[in-house]
Order: sequence, then structure tokens, then C-alpha cells
Amino acid sequence: MSSLHIFIVYVFLTIVIADDKNNIYFTQSTYDIWCQENILSNSLLLYPNHIPIGIYHTSTIKFLEYQLNDDNDLFYVKTKRIADFYFFILNIIRPLDINREYQDIYIFHIQANIITKHGNYTEQAKIRLHVADSNDNDGVFNMDIYEKNFTEPIDISQPLIHFHATDADEIQHAQILYEFSSVSFNNTFSLHPYTGELYLLSKNNLQSMYEFDIYAYDRHRKYFMNNDIKAKAHVKLIFPAKKILRYVRTIFNEIIEFEQLISSYKIFFHQKSTWNLVNIHQPILTIDIFPQISSFEIFILNNSSLNSINLFFYQNQIYFKTFSFHQYNLHLLICFFNRTKCQYTNYYLTPSINLTSLQFYFKSIQPIFINENLPIHSYITHIQLQYNNIIPNQQLNIDYKLLNNHNQFYLHRKTGILYLAKSLKYQKYFLEIQADINFLTQYYSLKTNIEINVREINKYRPIFSNNTLIELFQLPYQFQAFDFDQNKETNGRITYHLWNCFDECSFEINPNNGILKLKTDQYFNKEKIYYVQIIAFDWGEPISLESRIDVRINLSKGLFKRDLETRWKDKSLSTINRTSFLTQFSKIETIYLNIGFKYHSISYQLSEDMEINTIIDHLPIEYDSFPLYINNEQDNVFFYLINDTSVPFTIDSNHKTLILINSLDREKQNQYNFEIELKLIPTYIIKLQEIYTSQNSNLSFDFQYSNKYYQKIFITIYINDINDNIPSCESLHQHIYLNENQIQTNIFHVQAFDPDQGENGTIIYSLLNYNTYFTINSSTGQLDCIHLFDREQISYFHLYIIASDQGQQLQLQSICMTIHITILDRNDNIPQFSLANYIYEISFDLPRETIFGQIYASDLDQSDKLFYSIDSNLYIKIDRYTGHLRLKTDLHHFINQSLNFTVKVSDGLHVNQTWIYISVKRFIEVQQPILIPEPTYSIVINQSLPAQTIIMNIYHRLKLPKASIDCIEIIHEENIIPFDIDQQGSIRLIHTITDLLNSSYWLPIRLTRYRAHPPHSFIHIHISIREENFYLPQCIDNYQYIKLYDFSIQYPFTSIQALSFYDNIHLEYTIIKNNINEKMFSVNKQTGFMQVLPLIENNYLTKSDYLLTIQVFDRQHQLSVDCYLNINLIQRYQLTPKFLYSSIYNIDLIKSASNYERLRQRLFQVIALLDHEVYDKNLEVRYRIIDPNQYFIINRQTGYIAIKQSLHDHRTYEFNVEAFTVAHDNDIEEDESDHDEQHSDRRKWRIVSSRVILPIKVRIQPINIINSSLLLPSSSPMNKSTTSIVLLTTTKVGSIILELGKNNTYTQWFIMISQIDHTRYFHVNFQSGELILIRPLHELINKTTMIELHINVTHNWVHMDTIKIYIHIMNDKHVLMHFSQADYYTSVSKNLPIGIEIAHLTIENPSDNCTYNIHSVERIKSKDFFHIDSYSGSITIIQSLENSLSEKHLLTIIYQCQYSTQLAFTRLHINILDKDKLKFQTNHFYRFTRDNYLVIFESTLMNNQKRSLINLELINNKNYKDRIKPDAQIIQGKIYTIILH
Repeated sequence: MSSLHIFIVYVFLTIVIADDKNNIYFTQSTYDIWCQENILSNSLLLYPNHIPIGIYHTSTIKFLEYQLNDDNDLFYVKTKRIADFYFFILNIIRPLDINREYQDIYIFHIQANIITKHGNYTEQAKIRLHVADSNDNDGVFNMDIYEKNFTEPIDISQPLIHFHATDADEIQHAQILYEFSSVSFNNTFSLHPYTGELYLLSKNNLQSMYEFDIYAYDRHRKYFMNNDIKAKAHVKLIFPAKKILRYVRTIFNEIIEFEQLISSYKIFFHQKSTWNLVNIHQPILTIDIFPQISSFEIFILNNSSLNSINLFFYQNQIYFKTFSFHQYNLHLLICFFNRTKCQYTNYYLTPSINLTSLQFYFKSIQPIFINENLPIHSYITHIQLQYNNIIPNQQLNIDYKLLNNHNQFYLHRKTGILYLAKSLKYQKYFLEIQADINFLTQYYSLKTNIEINVREINKYRPIFSNNTLIELFQLPYQFQAFDFDQNKETNGRITYHLWNCFDECSFEINPNNGILKLKTDQYFNKEKIYYVQIIAFDWGEPISLESRIDVRINLSKGLFKRDLETRWKDKSLSTINRTSFLTQFSKIETIYLNIGFKYHSISYQLSEDMEINTIIDHLPIEYDSFPLYINNEQDNVFFYLINDTSVPFTIDSNHKTLILINSLDREKQNQYNFEIELKLIPTYIIKLQEIYTSQNSNLSFDFQYSNKYYQKIFITIYINDINDNIPSCESLHQHIYLNENQIQTNIFHVQAFDPDQGENGTIIYSLLNYNTYFTINSSTGQLDCIHLFDREQISYFHLYIIASDQGQQLQLQSICMTIHITILDRNDNIPQFSLANYIYEISFDLPRETIFGQIYASDLDQSDKLFYSIDSNLYIKIDRYTGHLRLKTDLHHFINQSLNFTVKVSDGLHVNQTWIYISVKRFIEVQQPILIPEPTYSIVINQSLPAQTIIMNIYHRLKLPKASIDCIEIIHEENIIPFDIDQQGSIRLIHTITDLLNSSYWLPIRLTRYRAHPPHSFIHIHISIREENFYLPQCIDNYQYIKLYDFSIQYPFTSIQALSFYDNIHLEYTIIKNNINEKMFSVNKQTGFMQVLPLIENNYLTKSDYLLTIQVFDRQHQLSVDCYLNINLIQRYQLTPKFLYSSIYNIDLIKSASNYERLRQRLFQVIALLDHEVYDKNLEVRYRIIDPNQYFIINRQTGYIAIKQSLHDHRTYEFNVEAFTVAHDNDIEEDESDHDEQHSDRRKWRIVSSRVILPIKVRIQPINIINSSLLLPSSSPMNKSTTSIVLLTTTKVGSIILELGKNNTYTQWFIMISQIDHTRYFHVNFQSGELILIRPLHELINKTTMIELHINVTHNWVHMDTIKIYIHIMNDKHVLMHFSQADYYTSVSKNLPIGIEIAHLTIENPSDNCTYNIHSVERIKSKDFFHIDSYSGSITIIQSLENSLSEKHLLTIIYQCQYSTQLAFTRLHINILDKDKLKFQTNHFYRFTRDNYLVIFESTLMNNQKRSLINLELINNKNYKDRIKPDAQIIQGKIYTIILH
């Protein structure tokens, strides 16, 4: 081989070896494992991870062994291989050297020495061994002496001091209990046993100093390790020597005195979410106290805001006295327990409204037009802010502000009315208005804009310029005039007009530019001088003004230009005397104008609800011969001046209307008087001057008003009332007291007022509620109580008073007052407990004198003085005043038991009682970690195992009590596994594994104890599946029923037996389903003998019926079968008999000579019975007279009482009879008193029950009390001297089966005289004649089916009649549910299709919640072929029978109910037929229903008669329901006398 080849082979081998080594490694680099300190075992560890510890096996590994690398003498490691994994198992050499408090973790390294096919290798990993705690330390106080000085008063519920002790163990083992060293302080203090908090119980006789000791101890060590070591600390407490009284003053100047100021209560204020007029009768503030106190007092202190005096307090609620939105600074003192304790608090009460509902906005204002000559202080407009009605006006503060043009305008800050402040110019004004709104503590600002247009007044007339010529020598010529008005469209617009030149006028003037020119030459004469008048006028509003000049026109040709210029200059307007225009008037003429108001005065009636801006009236101007034309609708020549600007009225000068500008309220002002004066507008004065001056230019004119019309008018406005006020009371709330159960009159007077007039203000009173309890005088408001009140049914209530006015058009009413009525208490109620009874669960280890609860009672009466008491006992006591329950002694002797006591409470007059039930519980013990000896186990199962088969039980394997594990589960990946585990620790096959490819499975199982540290531990189970068909072991009796009496439980009381098909197979018996406690019953693993454990024999069991499942296990083949045992356990208390009669049995006897002849004969019988199901043939009730007497004797077996000697009349004999139950026992000596009985039973008996006693009184009456007619011989026999009845064996003991004296009207006595064997089953009532069954009849069914009873009947004790009663016994006892056959047989062909029904099982008396199941099979493989329907009992084929190697299959079928302990079993024999077996069948479509028929009968019952033994049928192989009767014959066997039809 070349070197290249060798190198390639070397490299390849190196790579293979390296790859193989890389596949061998620990599953983790670090393993966390737990052990526990102070235990004896060296192998018990906890594995907290589901990952297995060790290395997986590979095909190259030949050997693997683990070792520890670190030098230590505490640990060593072992190797365990299971399947494909090498586990390392850690062991502790000296486990007692492990101490957690010394070292809580050990770290060392483990090495795996691996031998493979390719060489030797090592792998290493780290182990961290954690040490779990065991409770091995005691508690220690953190201080030796606790001292505290209390300078302030102490609240009873306040902890005084907190003691603290610690334990070096982990927290789960460091639970400390605290207790007093002495009981002398228990009435004053309470020490919490768990927290160590010390409380003060009572302040009565509280001393200034206390010194005592307290103990602390580890509760687990004390009660689970019997450790009595306690830590001790000394306590010294110093309290204030005397009470300190405190004083405060309320806002009502009341002095409040209290003892102690506290701060321990939580005070909650609940304020009304919204204040409005709708809810003024509801509380605005509610005060709650936590912890809740039934009653307390609230005082408003004098440092509260002054307006707090207007609040009304009722109980824990605050109301308005009058509705207003104010803020209240409340300083409150809340007092408890008759003012012994008080607590300060304060609250700032602010009005609460829904701010989102507040809507403010300006009323829309259109642009305003006013004249520039408007007088100062004139009304312009009203600014109105609108808002919703939930806001009371008196609580809303609105300020209006004008933000600009302050010189021209004035805005009233409160009313919002805009006035003129200064004369205006012709222009537009834009005013900015702001409204500042102050509502409570909320501030709002709104802005708006107003457009005001000032109209110019025509106040200037046109004026010709100064250089205007008045004599013209040349044309054209332009005249120029000027107007100082600013509005050039109207007032300042000038137009020219040629006046006094009309017909055939030769001149014309341009109206716009004033150019005068010659129009035509036709009529013009140059030599003529013309005189014309030029007018310049404006287009002013509301009136036009003009100016005139007279012009001379001379156009003659003789004039020179120079002369002309001179003339122009000389004839100009500036040089000519202008007296015609600007005359200095020397005389004034008065002109009286016939214009003004028609009337001197006028009055109006206005409703107070008139809206603002409403027009009240038009004020037209009347005139006569006025020089100007006036349009009364449009023109306005006057200013209207109001002498009183404070009135809410103004005049619209433009429209001559009187307008309302502010709201009216008759209740504030009911009449307004003011005067309106007319003042002529200056423009019209100018116009009038112009007019009159044109007529006489030398005069000046003064304009006055004539007497025809009035310049002033006097206005009177009367405000009419409307019903706009709701009746109201001075106070919204009033508090009064009423006595309980007492009629009272004139308890209160309601006074309401309404400011409206007349009927609108007339008030009547009525009640809104409680009309059956109160009446109110509708006129005077007097309130009377007409009904009795029970304070416990209603202790306080709110009475609403309605005040209504008598408005005709609109009637208003309101709840004007809420009267808060408190019912004063009388002691007329029994105190009631808060619970019907009190149930406490307390730990058994509570120290004595521990307070564990409190009984609380309440009295519907107001008295809070209740007194508690408890039954006299040795364990519990109660505080007389507080109801605290305290232990007198520890209760460790009462674990899992109950103590019941009666507690009484009294209010000094009435007494009530309740019951307390105290369950003493074992406290929850801290769990130890789940330590297991090994981390892995291996098991083998057969492939043919059916689903739901239990493979193994983890608890049994690990020897762990299942009750100690809180949870167990399989932790696996997402791949599906055919196994599951239940909380009983059983691994179960959840579906068949015949078709699965895997031959083995790993199951990582996690066990959990929630109260352990750590809580989880893992174990790995390897399951190998084998493919075999084994025979299963079979129970001889699948189901056994045993009645077991606890007074004679023998060993064994029964046995479970099973058989195996194989030789030399050892079967093991185990109880696997004990539904109460696995340690209650036990089974011998080798013999199957059953026994009750000794611990259970000495204690009462909680149940009477037990259904046990006993598993029979073939360990060699790992196969098992379940056998069932139903145990009916009769406990000793059930054996105590009960007398048939009442507590005292009274007998009346008649003294007669015949009585003496019957000495020591049956006289009457006393009977005591057991429950029907308790009776057994070995149980009997025995009787004995326990009082020594010489008159009576009793038969101990039957209870018959006879007379020993004569009895005396008029005398009563009293004695007591006791009854008890005895049981037959061959090992017990003969009853020592039996030899006194003549016919005593010689069997051996022992007493097995308690004794019960019945007092008997026998009264002897003389014979003469009987009617003499009854002493004569009976002339006729009884109506029925012979009676026959039929009784079933299931008739219950104690049943009345016949009433003999039912229809008789006279006294009779009944005595049974039959033989004692029969009479021990029946009893006849001595006086009533009722015949009663006193023992079960099924005991007689094997002896006889008919009994004859003889009963003597007498009514005089002289003559006797005999009644014969024949009782026929009928057996109706049968199993409640059972299969119709014990064995079913069927034969089927191998070629039957899958799913076909081959058999149908029938159950007798089926029940609900019951199912059919295949309990067991003879061989495992049988379950693979057949299935039974759980509800119908139909057997079908689920796998082709061609694969069946067996010719016969045996199935055991079980019928089991969910809530019953009874089971029903049957066996199904299935014979598989092949073609050779069908040779006798001529029709291959049919077969016999069974392969073999077994008939068993008793020949003596035949009586030589033909009887049908069996019916043969053929069944269709394809249709189970198709059956036919065959034509059959006997072809083989001995026929004898059997005939086949």
C-alpha cells in the first residue's frame, strides 16, 4: 500500500474516531441535585430537572463508569444503565454530616470513563448538590426586653407592640408561635399567636405599669418533634395615669367634651356629583367611617367657614338649608362611643356641577344703524349673555366690558346695556365686548363684536364761493357752491337749479357743474337786462337744504372789456352787501308749531314675563299746518328724551316705539313712572329757518309748541303679576324626633311663602309620601302623626312636604321642605346574632388563652349594652362585654374533632342564644422535598395490552404515600406517546400499541409538593414493549359481597383467590382502588387474605359501603386482573336498639281473678328494634328489668313481661327495662344470667351494643270501671276470627302489617299466644292491636313459608276471643341487577366481517349511569378482536378473526354503575369455527346461537310431566337479528327421556 493510501486511511479513521467521540457527552454541563440535612439514608436525593443525568449510549460504547474527581469523603457515585442511557447515581457516605446552616451547597465534578471500540475517553460535568432544610433550629427573640411608654391614650383596636422572634431555618420551617407566660394578663391584653402583635382588650381598671414575660417557639418542632424549648422575652408597658378631657366649640357655640383624640379611622367623603334645583332634597355630602361604626356624631367646629351654619346635618349626611352655590370650609369633629373617642377631619366642600353642561353664548346682534346727532346717554342696544337654566342667577356673576371706543360708548357692567357716551362722527364703529363670568371657582370669558354704523345728518346747507359774481356781462359762467357734509352721495352732493326763468327762458344751467349759458337766441334780447335766481341744494337725509343767489345778466355790446373787468370785480359776491343772505336780524318772530303728542299722559299694563326688546307702544307725532311734510312712518323730526334713564325702557326714535330693554320682576318693582320729552332735531330747525326766512328775510324766528299738542308725555307702566314664583320654605330641611309606638299631634308647623299676588301666592300644604302615617292641615301646615311606628322596622325616614299655590292658569308646587324624622327607641326587641351559628376552624396548636374569634350580636334597639355568656365547659370562655372567644386550654387532644357550645346574649331584658361549632384542625405541615432513591426505573409490557391498562404505580414503586404528592405528570416533547399518568400515580396505556413502531419509551415524570422546597422532583421510567400472547390470571370470584360487623372482625374476614394458566406462577394480591384510604383494609400479597387494619378497628369509619379493587399480579409475565370486593361494614353504633314506643311506656291493667291465674304468663311485650339492613341471624336483642321488684318478670329473648304475684288496684307500678344487642360467638362464655330463663338459648353470646332504657308504668284499675254489659259473655264472635295476609321477604322491620283494633269503639287488650319461634318475628301492641314485624322474614324463607299466629283479645279480662292470623311468606328478594345468564355461548365463523354483532348481553334491572365493559380476558389477544358497546351490551368484531390463532375466547363482562357499589358479571364463551368445523351445517348462512348448550334441572320438579328445557334457534351469519326455528334432531348422545321437537 502506498504512503498516500496509508495517509488517507489514517485521516479517515481519525475523522471517524473524532466524530464518535463528539457524540458522547453529558446531557448537561452542570447538574443541580438536592439532598436533605439530618437524614439517615445515603441515597435519597431530589432531581429537579426533566433532563436525565448522565450520557446516552451509542453503538461504539463498550463500557462506561462514573467517578468523582474531587477529593472528598462525603460522596461517591454509582453507574446504572437502562436501555440507551447511562445514569449516574450519587450517594452520601455520611449523611448526618450534612448541615444546611453550615454549608448549603456542595460543588464537585464527575467524570465518565468511557471505553469504545476506538479507544478510551473521559467526559466531565459539574454537580451542584443543594442541601434542603430540615427543621432543626428553635426561635430566638430579637430583643430580650421590650419596653414602651405610652404618653397618648391608646385605642383598643390599635396594636401596642410587635414582638419578633426569628428561626435560623428556612421560612417554611420558621413558623413562630407566641404566648403569654402567665394567664393573669389575659383580661387586659391579647397576644396574636402568629404575628406577635399585642393588643389592649379593655381599659377597665387599667394600671399605669405592667410587667410580664412572653414565649416564642417553633410550632413544627413543638408538635411534630415534641420539642418543648421556648424563647423568652420580658415586657414592660407604661400607660398614662389618668384620662385627659378635651373641649371644643362648635359653630353653634356648643361646647363638646370628649376623652380621647384618635386618628385610627378612615373617613370617606362622598360628594353629590351635581348640584341643581332638582336634587336639593338629596344629601350633598355623605360621610362614611371605616372600619364601619353603627353610630357616630358629627359636629361642625367654630373654625369652619361662616356659611357652614346654613348646612343641615342629619346622621352621616349633609343637606342644604337653602339652595346656594357657595364654598364651605368644613372643620369637623366625629365622635364615637358616647364621645369617649373623637377624631378631627376637614373637608373643603365646593359646589359640584356638571361643568360640561355649562353653556354660555352671546345673543346674536345684527349691525346697528344710528344717527350722528343721537343725544348723549341714548340707548343703543342690550348685550345679552345666554346660558342654560341649571345655573341659579344669584350664583352667577357676569361683568360686561367694552374693550375699545371707551370715549364714544358706555357699557353697563352688570346689565349689559350699551349707551352713547359722546357725539359721534359719520363713520363705522366696531366694538369689542367681553363678558367675564364668575361661577363658583370657575372663570369664563367670552367675546363678541358689534358693528355700529353712524348715519350722517344733513346739518350744512350748500354755500356759494366768495368770488361768485352776481352781475354777469358775459356767458357762459360757472357757479361754484360748497357743502361741509361728509357724505358726498347725499348730504354733500350739490345740484344747481335755475329759478324764476320758466317760459321762453333763454338760459340754462348745468345741474351738476353749475355752468350757466345761453340756451337759444330765439327769445334773447341783448339789450334787455335779465334777473334770475340760482339755487344750489343738497340731497340730504332726512331733509334737503339749499342756498340761493340773485343774478343780473347784462349782455349789451356797449360795454368794454376794461369796464367789464371792473364791473366783474365790483359786482362780485365778496364786495356786495350780502344782507339778503347774511342779514343781521333786528327783530325776532315766534312761530308756534302745531306738532307734538296728542296726550299729556298714558299708562300701560305689562306682564312681568314680557321679553326684552318687546315693543310696548308706538308714540306717533300729531301735527297740524306744519310747514314741512312729515311721513309719520318714516320721518322723525324729534329726539325722544327720557327723564329717568334707570327705567328698563327706551324710545326707538327711528320707529317712534317704546321698547322694553331689561327684564321685569314685579316682586322687585311693580310700577314705573317717567316722562318723555320731544326735542326738535337741529336739521329741521335749520330747514324751518330757511323756509320762514325765504318768506321774510328781515326776521329771525323762534319756534315754540302750541297748546294744541304736548311736548312732553307722562308714562305710567304697571307690572302685572304672573305665577312665576314657586312656593318655598325658609329652610329646606328640618329634623324632628318621634317616640316609638305613640300617636302624636302637632309635631311640627310648616311655613312656606310665595311672593306672587292673590291666588298665585296663596299656599296649600300636602304630603308627598307616608300619607297613611301623617296628615297635614292644608291651610295652617300643622303636621300630625296618626300611625304607630316600629323603630326596628323603620328607624328614620324623610317626609316630603309639598307647597302649592292656587294659580288659575298655571299652578306651581314644590317640595318645599324635607322633614327628617328619627324614631326614638324603646327596648322591645330581642338581641340578634350576626350569624345563625358560628363556625370556626382553629389550629390544634393555638396556645391557651388565645382569642380565636368574636361573637357579635346586635340589638335593633339603640341600647348598646349587651352581655355574653357561654355554657360551662373546660375549653372555651367568652368575654362578657365584647364577645371575644378565648381558649382555656390547648386542644391537641381534639384534632379533627368538633366542639359545640351554646352562647347567650342579653340586653338586660331579653335573652337570645346561638351555637358555635369549633373544628380543631391540624395546621398545614410544611412538606419535605420529594427524595427518591434512584432517578430511573425500567418496566416491560406486552404489546397486546388493551387501552386504559395501568402499567405501574409510581407511588408504590417509590414507596411514597399518594396523599403526600400534590401533583404528578408526564413531561414530554410534542411527539405523542401512548401513555398517561393519573393523580393516583398510575401510568396508564391510553390506546393500543400493536401498530406502533416504537419498541420502547422514556417517560420523564414530575412529582410535585407545592409546599416543599424545592417543589419538583423527576424520575425517568423506561417502558419496553414486548409482542406476546399470554394467558391472564383469572379471579375465581370476580365479585364478592361481605357483611362485616366491627365487633367481630376476624382475620381473615374473607380471601381473594385467582388462578393462573401457567404452572409455578406466583400471584401477588394488592388493593389498588380503595376509595377512602389505602390503609383501611389490607390484603396478604401471597394468600389473598383480607383484613381490617388494627388502627381502623379502634376508630369509627366514616362509611358503611366499600368497594375494593384487588389486583392479582403475575409478576413473571407482568400481567394482572382485577377482582372486586364489596364490604358492607356495620358499625357498633348501628347495633344500639331503639324502643318501639315513646320515652315512657304506660300500661293500664284491670284487676280480675283471671289475671292471677296467668301468673308468669305473657301479659304484654316491650320491643326494641334495629335497622332493617343491620339484622343478621347471629344478632338478637335482649331485655332485662334493671330495677329489683317482686311483681314482674321479663323474657330476655322476646321482651314479654309477666306477673310474679298478685297486683293491687288503684296502684301504679314503675320499673325500667333495658335493651341491648348480643351476638353469637363460640369463643364467649355463656351469659351468666341465662340460667334464670326457663327456655334460655344455650348458645354463647356477647353484648355488642350500648344499653337503652325504657321506663314502664303499670296502672291497676278495678274491674268496676268496665261497663257491666261488657262483663257478660260475648254473644257473638269477633267479626273476623280468621285472617290471612301475604308478606314479602323484603318487608321492612318495624312495618305495621295489620291493625286489629282499628274500628272498635271500646277498650280492648291484645295478647299473642303463638309459639315463641314465630312470635319472635311479630309483635302485637298490647292496647292498640297493631301487628308489627320485628325481624326480617328472609331468615324464615328456608324454614317455612307460612306462619299461624294466635292472638287473644279481651275487653274485660274475663272473656277471651282468639284471632287466627295466617301469614304467607313470599320470597321477592333478588339481586338488584344481574345478567340474565351466568354464561353466554356463541360460535362465529372466521370469515365474518369487521363490525358485525356476534352477541347481545341482557342485564336485569338496568340503571342509569351504568356501563358495560370487558373486565378481563382469558388471553391478552382476545381484547384485540372484540369490543362491547358501553350502553347497549352489544359485542362486535373489531379485527378480522382470520388472525386469531385461538379457537376459543373467554371474555368476562362487567356491568358497573357510577354511584353504586354493586357489580354484575357474566362470561362470554366465543368459539371460532373454520370450514372443517362447519361440515354438519348444510346452510352456511345460518348457525346455532351457541356452540354448546348446558341444561341443569332437578328431576323432582318434573312430576312426570313434559317440561321445556331449551329452545334452539339459528342465527343469520350476516344479520344477527335474523333468527329461525330449526328442524333439528338428536344425532349423537344418550337420549333417555329427552324429546327433541
